[in-house]
Amino acid sequence: MAVSLLVAAPAGADDEEEGHRFSDRDFAARLGTYAINSHTQIRIDDSTGTIGTTITLEDDLNMESETSTFYAGVDWRIAGRHYLEFEHFSFRRSGLETLSSQIEIGDYDFEIGAIVDSYFDTEVSRVSYSYLMVDRDDWFLAMSAGIHVTDLATGIRDVTPIGTFDPGDVAFAAVTAPLPVIGVNAAWRFTEKLSLRGRAQLFRLEISDYDGALDHVALKLDYEAFKNFGFGIGYDLFSIDLKVDRQSWRGRVDFRFDGPMIYAKGWF
Repeated sequence: MAVSLLVAAPAGADDEEEGHRFSDRDFAARLGTYAINSHTQIRIDDSTGTIGTTITLEDDLNMESETSTFYAGVDWRIAGRHYLEFEHFSFRRSGLETLSSQIEIGDYDFEIGAIVDSYFDTEVSRVSYSYLMVDRDDWFLAMSAGIHVTDLATGIRDVTPIGTFDPGDVAFAAVTAPLPVIGVNAAWRFTEKLSLRGRAQLFRLEISDYDGALDHVALKLDYEAFKNFGFGIGYDLFSIDLKVDRQSWRGRVDFRFDGPMIYAKGWF
């Protein structure tokens, strides 16, 4: 897709638009904090293909739904109408709960009354290429294509005391989902110092060992306090609903998180 967009740009278009660019600086970096609210359902089937129990981590395992994490992002206009974006963050959640019902996770059964310790780790890296269809002084509109690489790992351990402490059964699953996405980006500059940016991306197909959907929507409001430095606030929503068929995770994950972010931003 990236190649076709590049070819579609008429010769000399980049040079003709040089005087109508949304920004005359080609590199921006963001560092900040992302406050996340999560909702997570998982199912881990056993090694023979028997369907496991679908559980909601926040309700069934008392896993924390709110956390915060460090956030980093880079925007790089590589030439004229073409630019790249990169974002990365990760977070870990945990829970401790006495089970009110039996659950089957992978090859293990956890009985009613068992005390279980659990965690769910998330790492997200986003890389995308965008071609600016319209690039003017105060706004732009771009089409994008990229990859969302989402690493998920979960573990559930029976820590019920039996006489002396006994760690009991341990269920573990992990998956790395590199999913291609397509989308649209847009921005509007209200004043010389204040601008609003938006992005929407999605995945809808069966590829390799994954079948399902991914949605990502983000809004960011940037304020350029000084010539090359400013601040921003934003909102980010990520939703992934996948059926997974891998040795490390057979089952399903329905995971959504969203929340506000604040960051410092430098332009170069």
